[in-house]
Amino acid sequence: MKKRKVGISLIALSSMALFSCGGGGNVFEGLADKNSYEACRFEVSQNLDKGNYDAVLNSSCANPLDRGAAYFGKAGFDIKDVIDRLIEQQGSSDTADTYIKALVPEMNPDKYGFLDSAVAEYSKLSNNDDAKFYLSLVSAMKALSTMKSVIGEIKTECDLNNNDKPDDVDATVCMFEKANSVGPESTGTCSVVGISYSTSTALNFSSDPNTTYLGIVFTFSGSQQGCPNQYKKLYYQTSTGTYQPATTVGFCKASDNQDWPCPYPQKKDLVENIQENLNQAVNLITELLGDKNPDLKKSIEELRQEVCGTEGVCSADEIKNYISKIKK
Repeated sequence: MKKRKVGISLIALSSMALFSCGGGGNVFEGLADKNSYEACRFEVSQNLDKGNYDAVLNSSCANPLDRGAAYFGKAGFDIKDVIDRLIEQQGSSDTADTYIKALVPEMNPDKYGFLDSAVAEYSKLSNNDDAKFYLSLVSAMKALSTMKSVIGEIKTECDLNNNDKPDDVDATVCMFEKANSVGPESTGTCSVVGISYSTSTALNFSSDPNTTYLGIVFTFSGSQQGCPNQYKKLYYQTSTGTYQPATTVGFCKASDNQDWPCPYPQKKDLVENIQENLNQAVNLITELLGDKNPDLKKSIEELRQEVCGTEGVCSADEIKNYISKIKK
């Protein structure tokens, strides 16, 4: 697919943040003095370009735009690659393969935390257009990263039920399908052929001791060397007593002394977490560009629509349908 070119206004935004000096004047003034502020700012921009993100974060002259870009990089994202991929996929009705398998790196608690830190840095500059632009991108990627965190490692070679979809994707589809319908020590099957499930007793975690969780094991009937036949997922108990898919990152010990997906207490509801990030991405890029509709803005709007429909309100069923598009 031939790449579309992003509008000139966005090109300007994506370069301003990396080379701004925090004030007026020429960025190259004072570079002869290696201890000058200008030299420090130049070093920050060079370190961002080279991927020396820790050096940026440790710099005395790095601003929130710099630190936000550094944290985004430490999470495994390249801003130019994110923009290119979003624009390339404009008009596609099946972005799950490209975005979740290829664009979003494997998530772990550290990387997910770096995304949080990027959001925090950009949010310090609520009236800055560069910050809005980058926060829109980070929010879109965080929604996709949240999905990948729950799916886990996508092993395309593992397809125990021979339906041309990775097993870890199938297990996650079943997870969303069982929202509202599972309870402690319940068992059954999901609509994906060859998968049964069983639930745990109530679980608690030291990171969120006041919330009751429920672990579910999805078991495949087939077997293949090198491929697990069980996948663990986590639900949290709502105030009404129902169980909903929980946001999780990595694994940790639960109150039963077993390893379970580790809950993310800050945004424990998985569906709401994805919805909130997608809406923030669209709202920020719309606020920045108004009625203009260059390729990048349209791509972010299309992503939200593909995941959550036209209303901007996600459901477990809609996210399930999006994830189910991931192929081997």
